[in-house]
Amino acid sequence: MKQKWKDFFAYLPFVLIPVLTVCFSVLLRLAQGEKSEEIIFGIMLGLVLDLLYGIALLIRDKIRSGREKD
Repeated sequence: MKQKWKDFFAYLPFVLIPVLTVCFSVLLRLAQGEKSEEIIFGIMLGLVLDLLYGIALLIRDKIRSGREKD
């Protein structure tokens, strides 16, 4: 049961990162008082951060599985 919660919290940032980047970009747009394409920038930034986080998780899992074999 404990492992399920660890897995849940490990993959929770995949949902939170895009949502938070879009919210942050909307706040920046509101602070500037002008309409531009910060929302699209926020979505793209969220996707890039998600990709980097996923790669980091894959590398971590590969390293752990390599240690377990030894």
